[in-house]
Amino acid sequence: MLLVRGERVLDIVRGGGPGYELAGESVGFLKLSAGAARVLRELLEVRVAADHTGIEHEEVYPELLERVVVGFERVDGMPWTEIDFPEDVARAEREVLPRLEP
Repeated sequence: MLLVRGERVLDIVRGGGPGYELAGESVGFLKLSAGAARVLRELLEVRVAADHTGIEHEEVYPELLERVVVGFERVDGMPWTEIDFPEDVARAEREVLPRLEP
């Protein structure tokens, strides 16, 4: 979940949390500026140097979000579904695509 206050993502966590103006689904990737990507790389390099290689890259997001501004796009009311498995694609074709306007 993206946890938002104002126009800024302040945390990305599983399950959400209190004290935020908005919580929404994260699609699992970020678009970063070159400068923000360098910060993410530095944070990951510190983990690798400390031999903390058993983590997911998202585990450094709290530190990243303290240092760089990450925005978001609202998709309220738009048809969507999460697709993780082949049966999710079939459901999307059956239930979501018909709701899209040509």
